[in-house]
Amino acid sequence: LQDFYSAKCIDAIFELYTGVKISYWDWKTDYSNEPQGQAWIINNTNITIKNIKYIVSYYDGSHNYISDDTGTACSKLSPGEKYRFTFYTSHVKSPSSANLKLDFASSNVDAIISSKGYTEDDFINYCNNIN
Repeated sequence: LQDFYSAKCIDAIFELYTGVKISYWDWKTDYSNEPQGQAWIINNTNITIKNIKYIVSYYDGSHNYISDDTGTACSKLSPGEKYRFTFYTSHVKSPSSANLKLDFASSNVDAIISSKGYTEDDFINYCNNIN
């Protein structure tokens, strides 16, 4: 049963990272050379995703890592919904480049698995296919 659940967790994680997308983002430095930016995210899944976090990684002109900044992008994103969030990083000065990625609360994995309505037949089919 643990292997079945683990496989479904992997499927759910894949669904999260392919279904909730950053559709646009940009950033710049302000008058103090501190980075600030904005991003639009969209939920292309069939369930409401909660507690979406972001991680911005900053790099210098030689592409050396400087630091990360994290925060909450959105507390709740319904299916099909688009949402804009902003970020401001005061502990980084004069970065040359940045990467933005999303991170999801583990409760979203359980919500996706629950939404699938797996049955005993699904488990039996899984067991038959791994042998």
